[in-house]
Amino acid sequence: MAFVRDHIGPDSPLPPEHVWAYDEAQRAWDADKVAEKHQYQMSESEMFLRLGERMPEWAVMIGLIGSGQELFRGEEQGMEQWNQALTKMPSHLNRSLPIA
Repeated sequence: MAFVRDHIGPDSPLPPEHVWAYDEAQRAWDADKVAEKHQYQMSESEMFLRLGERMPEWAVMIGLIGSGQELFRGEEQGMEQWNQALTKMPSHLNRSLPIA
C-alpha cells in the first residue's frame, strides 16, 4: 500500500514509472475498506485508474488475476469492481479485458 499512500492523492507526486503491475487484482479493496484505511471514497481499482489518468502522456496498468482468491472483507467484488471503475473513466482510455 506504500504505492497508494505515496502517489494517490491529487497533490501527491506522480510515480516515475509509466507501467504498473497489480498482482492479484481481483483482491482490490472496495470503497468501504479503502475509506477505513486511507480516508478516500473510492475503490482501489478506481484509485489506480485515476492515477493513470493523471500521468503525463501515457500509462499502462496490468492486472494479474486469478479466480477464487477474494478472501477478506472488502475484496468480495472481485473483477466486477474493476468493471465498475472502468465505467467511471473517460471513454478515450484503451482497454483490454479478458473474456468472461
